[in-house]
Amino acid sequence: MKRLISVLLFSTLAAGVCVNGHPSVKDEFSNAEYVLTAVVTAASEVPQSKDGQDFSGTDYKLRSLHVLKGYPPETFTVFSENSSGRFPMDMKKRYLVFVYREGGRLRIDNCGNSGLLDVSGNALAKVLAIATK
Repeated sequence: MKRLISVLLFSTLAAGVCVNGHPSVKDEFSNAEYVLTAVVTAASEVPQSKDGQDFSGTDYKLRSLHVLKGYPPETFTVFSENSSGRFPMDMKKRYLVFVYREGGRLRIDNCGNSGLLDVSGNALAKVLAIATK
């Protein structure tokens, strides 16, 4: 039984913990500061803060391609912390992203609808329907 619990716990942590569940596209669109398609142009590691309050992680520099909500700059940085909430991104890949601000940093919710653009067709169609109303 202990082994089963350990496996389930590890599987949950590996996939990310979604304490608030998975938001609908409509809800995430409404709560996001920016919604857009973007390409990753750089990535740099960020160490844990000296006081231990902030996790280490990665700053991803994104270049805006097509803005669907808000007024993001042409290039901006989002932070992805090294935790179960991490939203990993790959260099030169294009993404549909729902960006929010937390703790003074721009972030992307790994439990949300952000993802690689080439597999986000359903979410993108819903965003386009919302954005054009």
